[in-house]
Amino acid sequence: GIESGGSYYASMIANKLNIPLVLYRKNDKKYAEKGNFVGVIPVKRDKVVIIDDVIVSGGSVEPAINSLRSLGCQIYVNAIFSYGHEDYLKKRLSINVNSVTNINIFLNVAFNEKILSEKDFNFLKDFISQQRKKFV
Repeated sequence: GIESGGSYYASMIANKLNIPLVLYRKNDKKYAEKGNFVGVIPVKRDKVVIIDDVIVSGGSVEPAINSLRSLGCQIYVNAIFSYGHEDYLKKRLSINVNSVTNINIFLNVAFNEKILSEKDFNFLKDFISQQRKKFV
C-alpha cells in the first residue's frame, strides 16, 4: 500500500486474502531498520502488488517500484482510480498499471446519466487531453 490512500485498500485486500502486508512511506524513518517500508519486507522473487487509491503521473508509486526492483521483486501496480495515462505510465515506469476505473469511464457515465451537460463533458475531456500533453 502506498501512503496514505493506498494503505487502506492494501490492508483490506491483504486481510481478505490472508497474505502479508507491506506499506510504503514517502519518507523513511532514519531510526527504523526498514526505512520506507512498514510490515513484511519482500525478498527476491516475491510477487508484490502495489495498491494506490489514485494514479496520475506515477510519481507516488515510482519510489516504491524502484525500491522493490532493487530487492528483485516481481511488481504489479493497481489503482482504484486513474486519469487514463496507463500507456504513458507503462513507457515511463516499464510496468503495467491497472485500475478499477478511470476518468474516461467516470465522465462517460456522468454524461450518459445527464449529470454533466455536453458543454461540461467536452470541457473536461479537453482539459484532460491538455493535462495528458504535459506527461507525454
